[in-house]
Amino acid sequence: MTCHTCVGNPSCVNPHHLYPGTGRTNSNDRDKAGNTARGERVNKSVLTVDLVKAALAMRSPKMGARTLAKLLGCSASALFHVFNGRAWNHITSLPSRRK
Repeated sequence: MTCHTCVGNPSCVNPHHLYPGTGRTNSNDRDKAGNTARGERVNKSVLTVDLVKAALAMRSPKMGARTLAKLLGCSASALFHVFNGRAWNHITSLPSRRK
């Protein structure tokens, strides 16, 4: 894979700014440039920042994802992903558990 040293400058066409890299290097460059779609920027996102923060604030041992999902009008699986660090970890500060 060919990567670009001018992270965040997609209009640069200088061939001297290219270097060989991996998919991981490319992903890291994308993250540094802030071009990673997260949260509401993901096209299929059903949650919002406010909804995630509300769910985190309301969560307790007696109120799990299913109960919260009914109260907040979203799916329990979306909240399971939030609570388990698989989604919205940039808001929750939970470590990513993606595989």
